[in-house]
Amino acid sequence: MGTALASLRSAVAEDAPAAGERALALVATEDHRGWGVSVAVRIALAPLCRTTLLDPLAPEQPSLGDDLISALRAGGSIPQIVGVEAEATSDGIRLVPFSQQSGPTAIIGSDGSILIEGSAAGGGRFAGMRIAPDALAEFLFVAGRSAQLVRERIDIRGEVGQVAVAACIPDAQHLAYGGSGNSLSMAGSLPGTVIVPDPPRR
Repeated sequence: MGTALASLRSAVAEDAPAAGERALALVATEDHRGWGVSVAVRIALAPLCRTTLLDPLAPEQPSLGDDLISALRAGGSIPQIVGVEAEATSDGIRLVPFSQQSGPTAIIGSDGSILIEGSAAGGGRFAGMRIAPDALAEFLFVAGRSAQLVRERIDIRGEVGQVAVAACIPDAQHLAYGGSGNSLSMAGSLPGTVIVPDPPRR
């Protein structure tokens, strides 16, 4: 079995530059419906291998959407109290909060790419204007664990060996970083959107 899996992986073409571009495109997109607060953070993981993990009919299967939501809950990216639904797209599945609710979002592409968006808001009276370092680190750790669980569900043949990773904080120039919950130090010198690393890292 191990030899067969190794042979399968060796036959899959890898394209690191294309994977990096895919990860950057995902974190930079504005097509999101998530927490509804200004302190959002996104992470994208794009496989280096060029493959199709979700066939055209897969997004239409209700069980797949339920499995992906369960994986993100198990990983910690979707709290149990947040209602989430799966929407089929032309290129995979989008997981979004129920109408009129706020919460995390995720996009799982047919190529195995994964985007997870959540919040890195701090506490205190300026919670919606401050990036909390601890909350940011926790989001990245949890998102990585959730992405691994999602990949285990969709990559049945174990084709994905490496991924390109990028993270993004939109509207960073309007946010403070760190500090206490009752004081602000705005990061006005930052660009409108902070994307790291650029290019994405494997």
